Amino acid sequence: EEKEYEFNIMANIIQSNGKTNSVSSQFKFEVNYNGKTSISNIKRVELVSCFINHNFYDKNSFSKIPYLLVKIKEFEDILYLNDTNIGGFCQIIWERKPNDCYTYINSDKLFGIYNPVSPIKLDKLTIELFNHRGEPIKIKSTDKDQFNLVFKIKQNI
Repeated sequence: EEKEYEFNIMANIIQSNGKTNSVSSQFKFEVNYNGKTSISNIKRVELVSCFINHNFYDKNSFSKIPYLLVKIKEFEDILYLNDTNIGGFCQIIWERKPNDCYTYINSDKLFGIYNPVSPIKLDKLTIELFNHRGEPIKIKSTDKDQFNLVFKIKQNI
């Protein structure tokens, strides 16, 4: 009988080291939690939520983009943008909060869930963002910006 273990991992995917803008077309975050640098026997990955600060939202003109398409290169595409060859993991539609930040909560669970055919091992995630036309977004950021993703990981133990 297989037993499951479920936990959440949160990462700020902005890796800027300075006060000046850095521009990136993809983000990588390496698994590093509780002394571990990889997660094995993963049977499900689910996007729980995203958070960005107001400065990051304005700097990248997200108000002109109705939603973002998030692609995670380590996963097979499960959502496709019509009339393009672009696929991804999920869409993000920002909701403004009173404390001057923007969030996305994956409450409907229609997208943002990856169930691999057989259990996988992850030591990093590579994330790319596309606009509603399927064009890659080059993100501007400084060390004051935040773009947090929270994933729920389910693994066999």
